[in-house]
Amino acid sequence: MKKMGLGIAGLAGMILGGGIVEIVEKKNKKSKNKSIDQNTKRLKSYYDILNKWLSMKQKGESLEEYFLDYGYKSVAIYGMGELGKRLYDELKDTNIKVLYAIDKNSGGKYLDIDIKSPDEDLPEVDVTVVTAVFAFDEILSELEDKLSSQIISLNELL
Repeated sequence: MKKMGLGIAGLAGMILGGGIVEIVEKKNKKSKNKSIDQNTKRLKSYYDILNKWLSMKQKGESLEEYFLDYGYKSVAIYGMGELGKRLYDELKDTNIKVLYAIDKNSGGKYLDIDIKSPDEDLPEVDVTVVTAVFAFDEILSELEDKLSSQIISLNELL
């Protein structure tokens, strides 16, 4: 009888353990899928921006025109990943002056501009362009208390 009780307890433990493992695996899979979905959305937003930008360039239009049309002569770029670098490269030899960049991974320079942390004192500019478009709302909330200038998404430029 004791052996049978131990056998039933062992079987119940295996079933319970298996159920717990299944729950943990489902939770991990959900978390992994959520991460994949976020990365997919981010990459899709980058693709859309680059496609619009290329289309604009093929039509002979420039971002300099946009800035000048709105009276923006001094710019800060938020986000110095690939899109931020491309934006700087497009503006560096124009009438638009990029005064600095802002990035959470600050410290250093990109070519000839300083990269500041969002926590630092940020000099005023005419406009700050956020290249991390997937996190625009969060970045806007972070910056609007620090800057009185216009804050726009790179998406809005295009």
